[in-house]
Amino acid sequence: MEQAEENERGDYCLPKELQDSKKHREKIKEVLDELDRVERKYLQPNDRDARLMKCDGRLNFAFDAQVVVDDKSGLIVLGMLLMMR
Repeated sequence: MEQAEENERGDYCLPKELQDSKKHREKIKEVLDELDRVERKYLQPNDRDARLMKCDGRLNFAFDAQVVVDDKSGLIVLGMLLMMR
């Protein structure tokens, strides 16, 4: 029975460090506290600088990169990453 349950779970189980419900609750509380601290509604867990933006009609975590190109030479003359909130 245990083997069948383990096979059934496959790749869709929590990481080992979050399988303990106490640790899982602590991690959730840490992230919620961080959201309050940075005064944001959303936070991308793997890249705290990413912002929620509409891309291709969907909301995704992304960056707003702007580039200016010289028409004659085709060279990039200015590039910036905007950190809008």
